[in-house]
Amino acid sequence: MKKDFSNCKRGFYQNSRAWYSKVVPSNTFSKNFVDDICIGMYMLNNEGTKGEFVIEWSRFDDGEVRPRLIVYDDSWAALLMFKDLFEELAILNNKAPSPDTIKNILIELGIDDITQTERP
Repeated sequence: MKKDFSNCKRGFYQNSRAWYSKVVPSNTFSKNFVDDICIGMYMLNNEGTKGEFVIEWSRFDDGEVRPRLIVYDDSWAALLMFKDLFEELAILNNKAPSPDTIKNILIELGIDDITQTERP
């Protein structure tokens, strides 16, 4: 059954830029965690997401920071809504793009930055 995204918009948020990143205990994440950007199909009524995936950056033992894609099977259909993003990522294959690079690509593609930078 095809997932209905008609009441959704493409969006992303970057946890490190969110207001709550300053109050979340540092031990919440693994010691190698650097940053993440959540990307998905967010409901227009602000009641959540119908599909979301994450690009997460981790620091390896050699000090190099690399991104990886994390997506659970209930969000695979959402990947089809981001073909343009994956075409851009393919150009950056094995180049370890930074969170800022990915954020800028998302903005250039017209994907809404829904990061909550100010406390409600």
